[in-house]
Amino acid sequence: MKISHLRLLAELSRQSRLTDAANALGITQPAASRLMAEIEHVADADIYVRSGRGIELTDVGRMLGERCVRVLQELTDAALDIEHHISGQRGHVNIGSVTGPAVEYVLPAIRHIRLSYPEISVSVEIGPSTTLAPMLEDGRLDFTLSRVPLTADPDLFDERPLRREPACMVARLDHPLIRKSAPIPAASLLDFDWVFPPVSAPIRTTAEKALRDQGLSLPSKILTTSSFLFTLATIQRTNAIGPVARSVADSFAALPDESPGTIVILETDLPLSVETYSFLTRRGQTLTPVAQIVAQEILKTAGGSRKSKQIRCLEHIRLSFWSTLSVLKISFVGFCLLSASAFATPRDALQHVVSVLPVWPGHQQGGTGSRPGTAPEGSGVILREGVIATAWHVVEPARRIDIRLHDGRILPARILAHDEASDIALLEVAERLAAIDLAPPPEVAQPACAIGNAFGLGLSVTCGVVSATGVSNAGFNAVEDFVQTDAAANPGSSGGALVDANGRLIGMVSAIFASDADANIGVNFAVSADLLLRVADALIANGKVDYPAPGWALGAADRRQLETLAAPKVDAIRAGGPADVAGFETGDLILEIGARTVRTPRDAVAALALIPDAQTQIRVKYQRDGREQVAMLSFETPPATLPSPAGSRATAVDPDCPHPAEICQVRQAVFPISSFDPVGSATRIAKDLLVTNRHVVGNLQEATVYTPDGPRQAELVPSAYRGDLVLLKVDGLPDTGVIPALDGSALSAEPYFVVGADVARQQVRVFDPGLLIAKPAENAEFGRLHVRAQMQPGVSGGALVSASGGLAGIAVGGGEGRFEAIPIADVRKLLAMREDDDASRVTQDLGASFAECAQAIEASSAQNAAPSSRLELSDSCARSSNHGQLLNAGRVLARAGDFENAIRLHGQAAGKVPNSINTRMTLLVSLQLAGRFEDMTEHARWLMQAAPDDPQALRFSIQSGVWGGDPDLAEAGYQALLNADPRQAQAARRFIDAAPPRPPRR
Repeated sequence: MKISHLRLLAELSRQSRLTDAANALGITQPAASRLMAEIEHVADADIYVRSGRGIELTDVGRMLGERCVRVLQELTDAALDIEHHISGQRGHVNIGSVTGPAVEYVLPAIRHIRLSYPEISVSVEIGPSTTLAPMLEDGRLDFTLSRVPLTADPDLFDERPLRREPACMVARLDHPLIRKSAPIPAASLLDFDWVFPPVSAPIRTTAEKALRDQGLSLPSKILTTSSFLFTLATIQRTNAIGPVARSVADSFAALPDESPGTIVILETDLPLSVETYSFLTRRGQTLTPVAQIVAQEILKTAGGSRKSKQIRCLEHIRLSFWSTLSVLKISFVGFCLLSASAFATPRDALQHVVSVLPVWPGHQQGGTGSRPGTAPEGSGVILREGVIATAWHVVEPARRIDIRLHDGRILPARILAHDEASDIALLEVAERLAAIDLAPPPEVAQPACAIGNAFGLGLSVTCGVVSATGVSNAGFNAVEDFVQTDAAANPGSSGGALVDANGRLIGMVSAIFASDADANIGVNFAVSADLLLRVADALIANGKVDYPAPGWALGAADRRQLETLAAPKVDAIRAGGPADVAGFETGDLILEIGARTVRTPRDAVAALALIPDAQTQIRVKYQRDGREQVAMLSFETPPATLPSPAGSRATAVDPDCPHPAEICQVRQAVFPISSFDPVGSATRIAKDLLVTNRHVVGNLQEATVYTPDGPRQAELVPSAYRGDLVLLKVDGLPDTGVIPALDGSALSAEPYFVVGADVARQQVRVFDPGLLIAKPAENAEFGRLHVRAQMQPGVSGGALVSASGGLAGIAVGGGEGRFEAIPIADVRKLLAMREDDDASRVTQDLGASFAECAQAIEASSAQNAAPSSRLELSDSCARSSNHGQLLNAGRVLARAGDFENAIRLHGQAAGKVPNSINTRMTLLVSLQLAGRFEDMTEHARWLMQAAPDDPQALRFSIQSGVWGGDPDLAEAGYQALLNADPRQAQAARRFIDAAPPRPPRR
């Protein structure tokens, strides 16, 4: 008999009309009549008779109908049973556990399971690991919370360490020992009988070792039993004492109503902590769904609450019958293994972090007896078996590297590969070390803990929250994708792990923002796990990282654009590059690269850096003329290397320089130097000639040049040139280095780059680009280029490079997004004036004046400086005529109240470099402090025209216009401020309409 027969008979037992039964089953009446005939043939009996009301079942038919109803119900129940079993809602689980976790974790978990899953039954086997391991091996247990015994083959089990098992000594309530003051000496314990589990039990081994470590003998009277019940009864009824798991002791030492229990915990000086127990399953075992639920609840109770991305539970269950119920179809989709790693804690992650002990030249190795914090040390994270990630700056100078594991063992390591752009290095060790688990993408404000070797004190854990994600503008590395945290990180933490609440890797600690001291102030950065893995995969596969080069130069949004949209603008495109092929144009605003929102040029660098080597295309959303569009950047064919000087080492994509190759190759022409300034830069302009700023050299006749082959001594070359440039002659520069041409690139609207020494990274690098603000002033004796290309201390004397790689000028400095460089035309003057008869005298006089001015600035900056020192400052710096010194000296005089001389020096500086926005602002501040508002108007009007989008410049025009008697200037400044910053414009309007009294002239 078929299922269709059963369904028809069951339906006819409920209603008498064959037509109604057929409609209920979704079949025609003729089909129902045919089924009835088949049933009678199979039964060999009449099962129905026709009547005026339809049909009536015979006795045989009613009997069969009732049976069919029960059979179909049993099939439905069977389907539900299968579904419940698959989903884990019904079934049986066999658990094994040692005593401590059984009481502390298994029991509370079972209580919860009883409420949430009433049809799950659980059996718990409590015993030593030596008993549980064979039961797990032969399948009598689904999983255990225990240890792998020494007698068992560890390869038979999958082991996830959980935690150590605290233990303590216990005794009966009125035991003589409780009258002793805590901590009770361990020697006093030996006066009583001890109850121990069998020999080799971990808690017995731990207690015996603790006694031996204190130089004590083992107890003379020992009762050995494997029964915990007998142990407890003996302790309760005699003077015997014994070690038990702390969680067990806590359960029996106090009752639920907090009244005293049946035993007491003895607070002794005997440290008892049993070796780590683990979540054990058979190797290759797949837990049943019901076992997954129970295991998840137990491990959650043990300290984890969030599922790992490695846990993929039952994703889909589909149970259905064929419409005829002739076939029972059950489809199961999405089973997986349960990973106990989801329930680890930050403390458990310590085993996946190491201390890195490099041997730097001239330094003692950490961990060899030096005072903590005095030797270079770092941290590392175990990413793969035998592969450890750390920060490149930790190991870069190292001649040898060791690592110290969490258990104190020290192993030798070697550098496998490194990526300077992201400050990531990989170390290799011979030992198979367990890799850390990865966390899901972090969210702001979620808990986070930093694990590292802070100050060389050994591994420690500090916790806080994730403060920000996707940080790309911290300024530490050329490529940045940081997770920011307030979890404390200090020197030695670099290379450590930033983990989530379950001990899974969020990122690798890389950098800290410090105030005056190199110590934590709560603003710390970790390389994101995404970038870390992308770089590590490339380094392991290829030994280097090839970052995609789109062939565009991006500029930051200006203030006016930021009022409506924060997005970088395409300032230039390399012909034939990926961006050009994809159809991008200058002026496009980049909104998204892949799934990442882009707000700054550095965001774009980070988004591109995350693209793995195997990916050849990425989607880019951009805006053009107010409309959003999408294009695909393709990196299938690497951009061709542009022509470069013979011997150039430039490549199309340099892993340490995420900029066009023609820009990156200029690094070969720039060298760090030290002279009057301890750190500066110098740019090569001939085989043995460098050019740098005069203020870098001062009055000295030599400088130290740091080349790849070691330091070289350079000599000052006399020249009658009076600007802020000097020549240095040095032998031994690299024969194959790039030497830029001095033809002077035509000034354009394309971005400019600065190449110079980065003090923090101790390297020459390319800084973020920026556009030209102003050309050198016409007819100015010492005109300067004014750019937004980034500069910082140490780059003075470096190269200002055009987008095509041509040398445009020599970097000087600046600030507030406005930086200055001396044009190449002045370098040619410097060279030509070597032949001047006065070259030696001019060079010597300028150097001496510079030194006198520097000394006067230092003397006048001291507290209680005499008025005579300020007079000397004004005269000597005026003679020096060095632009930077004129500004510094004027500021010192203004702070001292000598506004007359401050204005004189700042005016002299403005005369030397008339189109310098920073200089005009400095002069305006001095005039403002002196109350000379009429004198401000000329400079304020020039500044408003030079910087119409700068609110600070516009405020000068408004203030000087109101108080200096030039209302048209004030109104023009207000109108410009409406566009530049409408919020400040509101306050400016109130100032114009109801100005306070003008400050007096000083």
